[in-house]
Order: sequence, then C-alpha cells, then structure tokens
Amino acid sequence: MRRSSLRPVPVVVLTVLALLAGAALDVVARPVGSGTTGAATVPSGPSAGGAVCMTGAGPLRTDADVLLVAAPGTPPMEDVAARGALLTFGTDPGPGSRSTEVDVLGPGGTSRAGVTLGPEGWLWVGWADRPLLGWQEWSTPGAPGDPAGTVASRCLPVDPPVQTVLGLSTAEGDEALLRLANPFTADATFAVTLVTPSGALEPVALRNVSVRAGTRTTLRLNDHAPEQRDLAAIVTVGAGRLAVEGLQRSVAAVGGVDGLASVPPVATPALAWTVPWLPSGPDTDGIVWILNPAPRDVVVEVTVHTPEGASVPEGTASIEVGPGELRRVDAVDVAADDRPVLALTLRSQTTGILVATGARFGADDAARTGLVRTAASSLPDAEWVVAGVTAPGRRTVLHIVNLSEEVVEPSIALTSLPDPVATEEPSTEEPSTEAVAPAANAAGPVTVTLTPVPIAAGAVGRVVLPLDVAGAWSAVVSGGPGLVVSRTTFGDEQLAPVAIAAVPSRAWRTVPAMRSGRVLEGWVAGLGTARDLRRSALSEVPGMAPDLLEDAG
Repeated sequence: MRRSSLRPVPVVVLTVLALLAGAALDVVARPVGSGTTGAATVPSGPSAGGAVCMTGAGPLRTDADVLLVAAPGTPPMEDVAARGALLTFGTDPGPGSRSTEVDVLGPGGTSRAGVTLGPEGWLWVGWADRPLLGWQEWSTPGAPGDPAGTVASRCLPVDPPVQTVLGLSTAEGDEALLRLANPFTADATFAVTLVTPSGALEPVALRNVSVRAGTRTTLRLNDHAPEQRDLAAIVTVGAGRLAVEGLQRSVAAVGGVDGLASVPPVATPALAWTVPWLPSGPDTDGIVWILNPAPRDVVVEVTVHTPEGASVPEGTASIEVGPGELRRVDAVDVAADDRPVLALTLRSQTTGILVATGARFGADDAARTGLVRTAASSLPDAEWVVAGVTAPGRRTVLHIVNLSEEVVEPSIALTSLPDPVATEEPSTEEPSTEAVAPAANAAGPVTVTLTPVPIAAGAVGRVVLPLDVAGAWSAVVSGGPGLVVSRTTFGDEQLAPVAIAAVPSRAWRTVPAMRSGRVLEGWVAGLGTARDLRRSALSEVPGMAPDLLEDAG
C-alpha cells in the first residue's frame, strides 16, 4: 500500500470523473425526446431492464421486503403495465435461482414481496414494458458484536463505470464494508481507490479484482484503511458491469452507537447538490461529505433551507475544498439556529463535486442510538417516488425542498398495502396534512391524496405520513419542477433510523446508454454480455417476447 504525496487522488481517477461530469450534463440531465424541464416525454425504449437489490438481510433475521413501484403514467404510456421477475443470488448453489414472478402493475402500482436472503443473499429485479422502481428493507434485532437496526436502500443500476461511496468510517469500532454484485454471465473486474482527508490510498490488493458472473463480493475496508473516521471508496470498473454499495456498521460496546446503514454510491460529479434532511443537536452528529475530484481548488457555496425560506449561514457561507480532497462538514457548523433539522444546497462555483450525507445518534440507552447514510440529489424534478415498510410505533416523514422561485403546493399520492390485522391503536399525533390514514384493507392497496401546506420559494416542507396501520407503502410526490424529496423513519422505542433519497422522474424517463462491456486504458477489454442473467430472469415472465430481451442490455 502506498500513500499519494503529490495528488490526493490518482490522476487517472480524476480524468475519468471529469469525463463523467461532462457526460452528466449531456446525457443524465437531458431526457430523450422533446419536452420542458422536469416534464420530459417518456421514450419508446428500452422495453426491458432491471436493477440490483444489494443489501440482503441480517444474519439473525434472514427475511427482507422488496418494494416495487411501476413508473407513474406519462404520455404516451399511461396504459402500459409493468411485468417483472425477481432473480435471487447467494442463497443456493449455482449462479442464481428464479423466485416467483411479481404482480403485473399499472402506472404507479405498488407491490410488496417477502424474500429470504440472509447476509449473503441479493436480488436482480427485472422488468418489461414499463420500468419498475425497487427498494429493499430489512431489520435485525442485534446480538453481542452484531448491531441492531433497520436498513433500507434503493435497488441499483449497474451501468456506471465509476462509482464513489462517501461517508464510510473504520474508526472507534465502526466497520465499513464495500459490496460489488455482478448479475451477468460475464466476469467483471474493478479497482478501488480509498480517499481519506489526508490523501489517497491505493492498496495493491484492491487493484484488478475479479467478480465472477452471478456472484457478489464483499470487501472489509478496515483491513485496508483502519481507524479512518472519514473515508471514501472510488470503484472503477474495468471489464463487465457491477452494482456497488457500502454497508456501514457500528457496535455500541465499542463506539457507543449501535446501528447499521446502507451507503449509496454517487455515479457522477455535479455542480450543485441538495440535501432535504440533515439533523443537528445534542447527541446528534449530522455530517456532509464533499469530495473534489478536480486537480484544482473548488469553492462550495452553502445555502440553508428552513420552512421560512433560503438563507446563507453566518460564518460558513462558502467552503474551500482542495484538489482531490475529502472534506467533512458538520451540521452544527452550518445550522442557522437551534433547529434540530435543516436542509442544505451545496453549489460549486467551478467544477463538479461529489456529495453525500449521514448522521450518528448517541444516547445512554443503546436502543436509542443509530446511524444513517443518505444520497444527496444533484437536480430538482417535478415528480419523485419513494417506498418503504412501516410498523406500529414508527414515524415516517417526507422532506420536500422547493428550489423554484415560486410557492408550490405539492401533492402526495400515498398508497398503502396494510397488514390484514392492525396490531396497535392509531396514533393520536397531529399529522401535518388534512388526510387521514387509509383503513386496513387486506383485499388490496388503498391510495389517498395528501395535500400538505404550501412550501415557500427556497423553503423545506416536512410531511408526516399517516401510516398507523400500513405494512408497506409508496408515495408519489409532485407539484412543480423545483422539488427535491427524501424520506426518514424513526421508532418510538428502538430508534432504528432510516433515511433515503426519493427517486426522481428522470430516472425512468431517460434512456441510459446501452453497453455490452467497455474498454478503459490500462485494463483488459470489456467483456460482452450478450446473454446475461437478467435476460434469463425476464425470459421467465409469461408473454415476454425474445426480441424485447435483446434490448435489455
């Protein structure tokens, strides 16, 4: 292992990230077809695709929930339903075993699938005709040396050639894991560069690593960068394709905090990032991590969003981040007042940056401790979707930032899939909307429309979802092109915090680049994936046409 002395991040990584920044402006931010910003038309293809659900489940409670939502209807696809299947990996011998097909879902339809995975299990969610958005959620009661908590994450795409995981820690009893999954029939190779506030590490053991077809590999980063409070992992895929995600663990017996959280990757740098939820206060450490991939200094301007509007924090109006530097910003340093929760927008004046957030909750009672990691959002959008699981005694809140220059009146289509029998009396807490919780209905989903109070320009609104008897739920948030949305869930007795960014409409309205492997200088040529496992999963869906499968890669 050697430590960089001249450049905190190797120049080849900086070059690739810089190219991605340009690609983000040309492809990711520009929907296919005509249309105005935030209201692009749905393209005619691709007609099949999928994503990887990485997190598995815990070693003590091996079951997990998969939440699927069909992309909301937009012309000309209002009446096209989504078909899909789940392919399970890591639980049986062999490359994969097909589970039962999922329900056929109309636009905005929601489905919940229970799966048994354990810590080594993971899933491919394949879809046809209409995109399916997927999330996975599971809980573990904990044991000596094994933290308790709830983990929620979005099912991930596999196309980005470079993915960066920010917000990892290997200090004070923390354990940082990096997971890489290959759902295809072609092997993949990758390399990892670790970045700390003092520079970059390039462990020899993390260069040109292989992931066999249909397998997932887990790297324990404590073995390569021990006692690092702030750590980022840059994963460069050399051949094939991979899904990447981190898992952060903390044990109360060592560090005083008991919890675990998935750590989502960041695919491309951007000039601006918005964080709808960042906690601050006694025994609460809200954190923002900024990684500057450019070989020059960058100045990052900070804007704080409150329910009243936007403002510039005193003393921290801007932050200078050096070339290749990983910078930690504590919420207490940018909080405008004593508010326990705030929202932020970070904007670079020159080149793109990478941003992620998280929090660490301390308490005398280990059950009231926990940690979260959350992705920031690089662009506002007109429509957002998020889904999850709830239980009695847990409170779910949507955090909505209005980046437009006008007051917006958001609308929330809340769909509940209640458990057949409610296990607790409904909460008497005042919700932040006029809607009431949907009644338990074992026959099928129940959808209501919530009408929160208007959100001022530059302000943030927080909406408590009325989920007193719901077992699973989804929410579609709309109301103007300037919205950014995230979700949090906390328990009354055991904290088990969850924080996750919602999915913007551009994620299902934009056609991704079609790749069959890739070539990077200094790497083996990309391996073709003309016949891959996600086609095998989709081929099991009744009525799937072979010519559609050829477009799935």
